[in-house]
Amino acid sequence: MRYGLLAGVFACAFSYGSTEVSFAQEPGNVAAGHRIAQQWCSECHKVDPAQRLVNPEAEAPTFEEVANEPSTTPLSLRVFFQSSHENMPDLHISKSQADDLVAYILSLKKEKGK
Repeated sequence: MRYGLLAGVFACAFSYGSTEVSFAQEPGNVAAGHRIAQQWCSECHKVDPAQRLVNPEAEAPTFEEVANEPSTTPLSLRVFFQSSHENMPDLHISKSQADDLVAYILSLKKEKGK
């Protein structure tokens, strides 16, 4: 059963003339995530590479640093947003807001070799 379903997925992917299998893009809107980050996170985090830190003593990682951590994935970010953390406000964000923040943070990931 699983093999048949998997074969069907690959057949659909190749039927569009592509030689690569492409999976659905992560949900979320980068621009909306940037707005949310600026509104809620920029007091402690440098959310934009061009931003100056509001509170340099906050010792919070930049969003670019978070994006480039090897352990950062869409799932790890969503779990983080749903968990309480010391020295951080308790985030009460919707699934779509989390998706937007994930999209924005991952947009800051640098390609290897650059």
